[in-house]
Amino acid sequence: MGPKPYKQRSSNPPSQRQWSLLEQVKQLHREAVTHRKAGRFAEALDLLHEAEKLDPNNTFVLGDLGYIHRKRHEYSLAASYFLRALKVQPANKFILDGLAITYREMGDFPQAIHYFQQNLALEPTNKQALDGLAITYREMGKYDAAIETYEEKLRLYPKDKEALDGLAITYREMGAYQQALHYFQQNLAGDPTNKQALDGLAITYREMGKYDAAIETYEEKLRL
Repeated sequence: MGPKPYKQRSSNPPSQRQWSLLEQVKQLHREAVTHRKAGRFAEALDLLHEAEKLDPNNTFVLGDLGYIHRKRHEYSLAASYFLRALKVQPANKFILDGLAITYREMGDFPQAIHYFQQNLALEPTNKQALDGLAITYREMGKYDAAIETYEEKLRLYPKDKEALDGLAITYREMGAYQQALHYFQQNLAGDPTNKQALDGLAITYREMGKYDAAIETYEEKLRL
């Protein structure tokens, strides 16, 4: 999912010329989003760069530029656009999240943690930031911190699918298979058709050498 829009604020009402320019930027951005959603990143970038020339501080445009460059694994460029957007909207949770994910994918875990925590300082109940922080800790091998973060999310959002799945994966990576099974099964108790949980459960059985159970779980998924 790409960055979500938010309102550009201005202290003064725009003039007729400024209004026309804003409409051009909006139209270019709308067309770019259509291309982005269809995976046509090159076409989206061309339109976004046109919009950027008209309005260099437009956070819609800068956020999408950051998102697309991250998807293309052009992390330095992605970070530069997110940072520019952050100067305009320092408290924007979508930009903070995009920047944190970019740094995590770059392997710069301290910076990723910094921006996830900055997001949580603004909104302690932010689901995306809690997930992102927990995933970062897990990728660092800081399993206790990952578990603590997922449990915090579950305290806020009981039965949250992503938190249950995250806990299960974390325990599996630790080799704590019984705990992993517990959380995958808890997820499936709430939604027996949860394909991600079925996959996770089957992989766990396979890693445990319980091949019959793994096959049965995969077959159950195929029946859905």
